[in-house]
Amino acid sequence: MGMSGEGSQKTPEFKTIIMQREPPIGWIILNRPERLNAINLEMVQEIDKALDLYEDDKDIRVVVFKEREIGRSPRERMSPRSGSSRQRLTPQCSHSRCTGSPRR
Repeated sequence: MGMSGEGSQKTPEFKTIIMQREPPIGWIILNRPERLNAINLEMVQEIDKALDLYEDDKDIRVVVFKEREIGRSPRERMSPRSGSSRQRLTPQCSHSRCTGSPRR
């Protein structure tokens, strides 16, 4: 993938991020939608390399991180896929501070 606007400067192919160059902005887009863009060691190494490339680019003044659009809102991605109604969490502790019961 080449950096737009730079004919001779090429970026390495990354597996977990996407670099987009829009001077003065350099974008780093997290690209692991199958894992909800969770950061792993490979992504950290690629981000480090991308930041080095942007640091050497005199036209980039700021780097912005964002995640690749996955098609569903974060709330939808985190909710159960089964379509069942959400269960309300209730305290399991019988301590008065947890249940709101008066102290004995």
